[in-house]
Amino acid sequence: MKTCKICQIHPVAKFEHGECFTCWWEGVALDRTARDMGEAERLRKEADAAFEAIKQEFLDFERGEDQ
Repeated sequence: MKTCKICQIHPVAKFEHGECFTCWWEGVALDRTARDMGEAERLRKEADAAFEAIKQEFLDFERGEDQ
């Protein structure tokens, strides 16, 4: 049986991956984490933009009352 091309320790059950299940699932988890971090960054930018718009609207309203 072949050994994993990444860790070189564990046997490989699926030859098409060339990785043991541990390394393969770690790779899947890292891919998902990277995707989720990208999504979190996108949502944070949207939230920041919405906050700035509301803040500007409040400041415009406050200035209008003072004049």
